[in-house]
Amino acid sequence: MELATAIKLIEKGVSRMTRPQRWADFGAGDGLFSRALASLIEAESTVYAVDKNSPVKIIGPEGIEIIQQQKDFIKHDTGLSDLDGIIMANSLHYAEEKLPLLKKLTRLI
Repeated sequence: MELATAIKLIEKGVSRMTRPQRWADFGAGDGLFSRALASLIEAESTVYAVDKNSPVKIIGPEGIEIIQQQKDFIKHDTGLSDLDGIIMANSLHYAEEKLPLLKKLTRLI
């Protein structure tokens, strides 16, 4: 998938704010949706790209910090809190217990 396509898929779900934001991309993989998200939020924002595998370094647009965490977010605490949003482009279907996972993750917002 191209970056432009990923941006179009998520842009309506990303609130435009005039302040820096903190988002998490759970199941970030190679970082395509982390980069798409980073292109939609204010400068000085942070995207936490969380994946159980260690992908190649994810480079976002200038002014946006992408912090990678190699963790299985389904089984382990990520240590994140006070997020403005969460993206899970292709990861929820891996969770056997979807509802408890969603409840856990919504507490991070």
